[in-house]
Amino acid sequence: MRLTDVQIKLVKPSTGPYKVSDGARLFLWVTPPGGKIWRWTYRHEGREKLTTFGSYPDVSLSLARERHAAARKLLATGTGLMAERKAERRRWRIPSSVLPAFGWLTGRMAIARAMWTR
Repeated sequence: MRLTDVQIKLVKPSTGPYKVSDGARLFLWVTPPGGKIWRWTYRHEGREKLTTFGSYPDVSLSLARERHAAARKLLATGTGLMAERKAERRRWRIPSSVLPAFGWLTGRMAIARAMWTR
């Protein structure tokens, strides 16, 4: 059965973490301090994997479902989610040949500048 926003708001923390399912292996992970985290378990290349979509209420129910649908489409193409995230990180990196060779700080400044100008 699919969750509603009212049901999520009524979820209370327990002595141990537990899951509240939304269907299609998407669930809300409720922690003892009261945190609510959207998670999805899936299988890729014969192994079970787990990904997180964010915490509730920062990530609403509808946004979690959108991210889940997008992740399922990506997985259906045969691309692993972690491979996609690593590729995204690599897009932000500046090749070492471009960085000046006179210091660690200069390289960090160039990376920060590249991130702000993008």
